[in-house]
Amino acid sequence: MGAKYDVLIAAGGFGSRSTGSNDRQGMPKCLWPFASGTLLSSLLVELAERNLSVLVSTNRPQFTSTIQRACDATESSLVFDPGFRTTIDLARMHHQLLRPEFVFLYGHTWMPVETLAPFCEGGEAIGTFATSSRRDPLAIGGRFAEPPFRVNSDHLSQSHASSWREYWTRTRRSPRLIKIGGPSEANTLRELRAYERSWANSAA
Repeated sequence: MGAKYDVLIAAGGFGSRSTGSNDRQGMPKCLWPFASGTLLSSLLVELAERNLSVLVSTNRPQFTSTIQRACDATESSLVFDPGFRTTIDLARMHHQLLRPEFVFLYGHTWMPVETLAPFCEGGEAIGTFATSSRRDPLAIGGRFAEPPFRVNSDHLSQSHASSWREYWTRTRRSPRLIKIGGPSEANTLRELRAYERSWANSAA
């Protein structure tokens, strides 16, 4: 089947919570400006520095060329996936292209390479954060679970879980819980400002 990917990035969505800026409404959050590029391009640079092979998926055809340029700059691969319902469906759809254990990330979840490093080690793992802006966050150990995730590809393919919540809590998984000191995913423009305050020096 050829080379398999270390990392899967979901880089789609409609930015439905990015209120307050007309030019960004409807734009995938991964393309929000960050550091000297975008959240996605900055993330891809971090992963390239660790020599990780990356598969990026998007469901937004009108932004494909912009995302493709970010992928080309880091020798990452891009696929167009118009039909998936949830990101766990997306990961399951591509499990044959992924390594036996792979890292799952959102394209709008940037963090420095040293923070990502523990997710490149063996064994399933979940990132945990002090806060979350999700409508229904997954609480684990007094914190909130969000990507990065390190996932066992075979376990995922055999699982019937319909969400990451169900995968981590109802399938007898025992992942490592990795505390991340910075902000969780940037779902709103206010959170993007928090990203810039917390991570911009690392991304410069």
